Amino acid sequence: MTGAELQRQYQISNQVLQDFAAWRAIATPRAASPDYTSADLPVLRLITQLRRLGFTQQEIAAYLRCEASPAASNERQRLLTTKRQVVLASIHSCEQQIAAIDYLRFKIREEQN
Repeated sequence: MTGAELQRQYQISNQVLQDFAAWRAIATPRAASPDYTSADLPVLRLITQLRRLGFTQQEIAAYLRCEASPAASNERQRLLTTKRQVVLASIHSCEQQIAAIDYLRFKIREEQN
C-alpha cells in the first residue's frame, strides 16, 4: 500500500507518514520499502495518537524505541507523565489568562455603572 492509499483509506496525515519514515529509517537501517504493509498500521495509529497528544517527532521516536522493548514500560510511563505535566501547565496558563480577561471585563462593567 502506498502513502497516498493510506492517507485516503485511513485519513493519515503527511506528518504521521514523515514521523513513521523517520522512525523506520532508524529502526530498520537497511533500505526500507516505500510501501506500507498491514503490520505498519498499529505503529501508524500509535504515531497518530501521539501526534494528537502533542508529541514532537523526537518524542515519538523515543516512545517508539521504548515500545519495541517490553521492559521499557517505565520509560513510556515517564514520557507520558512528562507530556501530561506540560499539557497541564499550558491549561493552567490559559486559566490564568481567562481569569485576567474576566477581571478586566468586570472592571469595564463596573466603570459603566
